[in-house]
Amino acid sequence: VIGQSRQPCLADKANMPYTEAVINEIQRLGNVVPMGFPKKAVKDTTLGGYFIPK
Repeated sequence: VIGQSRQPCLADKANMPYTEAVINEIQRLGNVVPMGFPKKAVKDTTLGGYFIPK
């Protein structure tokens, strides 16, 4: 599809449906990067003009 002379780019997306399907399936099964951010503030803070208590 692309050859070995260059790296794939976004313009090649239409020519690589199996690659896109594999990436979508991996993301469906589990996140590549865990997104486990804290659910509460660890200290009093102000964000965007809003006060967020500990």
